[in-house]
Formats: sequence, C-alpha cells, structure tokens
Amino acid sequence: RAITSGQQSAALMTQAIEKTKKIETVETRILNAAKAIPDAETERSKKGVLIRFSGNLFEPGSVQINPKFLPMIGQLAEIIKTFADYKVRIEGHSDSSGDADANLRLTEKRSSAFLKYLSEKCGVPANRMTAVGLGEAQPIADNTVQAGRDKSRRIDTIILTRE
Repeated sequence: RAITSGQQSAALMTQAIEKTKKIETVETRILNAAKAIPDAETERSKKGVLIRFSGNLFEPGSVQINPKFLPMIGQLAEIIKTFADYKVRIEGHSDSSGDADANLRLTEKRSSAFLKYLSEKCGVPANRMTAVGLGEAQPIADNTVQAGRDKSRRIDTIILTRE
C-alpha cells in the first residue's frame, strides 16, 4: 500500500512539473510577442502575463481611447486571439488625484470601454474577458509627482495562464 501511495505521489508530482513547464513556455511566448507592442510594459504576474498601457491612454476624465493607442491595442488583440485557451482580465487603474469614488467609477468605465474595443473592433470574444475598475487602490509609482501619476493611470491586461 505504501508503495502505491508513493507511486501516486510521484505521478502527481510529475504532472505538476509538466503543467508548470507548459505554463512557463506559453508565458514566454506571450511575453516575446508582447515585446513588439510599442509603449507597452510586460511582466509575469501571479495570475499570468500582464501587458500594461499607462499614461495618456484615455483623454483626461474620459472613457475615449486615445487614437494613438489603437494600433497597439490591435496588436494586443492579436496576441489574445493567438492564445485562445486563456481568459483575460482587464484592470483599470487611476492615480490619486480627485475623488476616490469618482476615480473608481472612471476606471470601471475605462476598463469596460477597453474590453468593448477589443471585442467589437478587434474581434476578441467578449466572453473570454472580464473588466474591473480598481480606482486608485493599487498605485505603481509616486502619486505626488506628475510622472508617477501618469504611470499609475493605466490599463493592465492579464492573460490568465495560471488560473
């Protein structure tokens, strides 16, 4: 009996290692593809591969996407469509300027607008994506200076390779 349990444990460990290798291979492919997107930052995250657009992606106080980003969002859409086995989470973030509740509502609307653009204009199936606004809760830079606020105002698209 102990041998059978040991064999089962070894088999499970082997499966887990193979799954991890597969995830790392896919993530590397996504990261390599995403490096071709100008003005996008990429990294591995706890949930998968994060592709970030920050700065003036939207007009101030607006949900209108800055037209200069449309080609880059198109490139992102092609990556998402290439890796069709994975769901996508779109997170909207703001800086800490202004009212926190208003920032939260704005990031919800912006992440939804980003999802809508990917779906309606770029052909990414909407049922693969989730949009969430997180307001000013997760800054990535110093919000006391303009450069930091620009960096914190962002859309993070996460291809969920680890979920």
